[in-house]
Amino acid sequence: VMPVEKRSQAHPLPLLMMMAGAFLVLYSLLRASYDFYADPLPLVLGMAMGAGALLYFARHQHDHERPLLILKRLMVPRYLAGMATFTLGYMVLGANNYMLPVLMQGGLGFPWEVIGQVQSAGLIMAVPTFGIMFVILKKKPAAKKFYVTGFTFLMVSGVLLLRLNGEANLWTDVWPGIAVFGAFI
Repeated sequence: VMPVEKRSQAHPLPLLMMMAGAFLVLYSLLRASYDFYADPLPLVLGMAMGAGALLYFARHQHDHERPLLILKRLMVPRYLAGMATFTLGYMVLGANNYMLPVLMQGGLGFPWEVIGQVQSAGLIMAVPTFGIMFVILKKKPAAKKFYVTGFTFLMVSGVLLLRLNGEANLWTDVWPGIAVFGAFI
């Protein structure tokens, strides 16, 4: 059992600020794809207020004698590079999930129902990929091979989708790229 003097202290107000800040930032980001051009002011205000609340939390933790979250330990190049890589991956993931249906409907002229079927059939590839990963993970838990494989899948998906043109077939041309993207996920 850790001695009382080494335990972190309860920080109710900063924790509430962190939760509110995270909520405002995430909610604003989610709404941005729908509301940005219609009414950007509430989204910008939500992002600013959320960022301010998160900065307040970070500052409180940084200055506190016994912080709940020791942020100083996270400021190392390897951790920051990993966070930047994952941020990039999730931005690509979000952009793909948003833009692929728009491309298939607006650019290729397919109906939404068929697009939903193709995208679902492609993204379901995440399930067997996860099963394979789980089996390998039990025997060889080092993560590097999964990152390299995952980003290779992302690259292959991009190459497959890069070759699309106005005559593309959803199942033979688009689906393979989405399936490999599902494996990346």
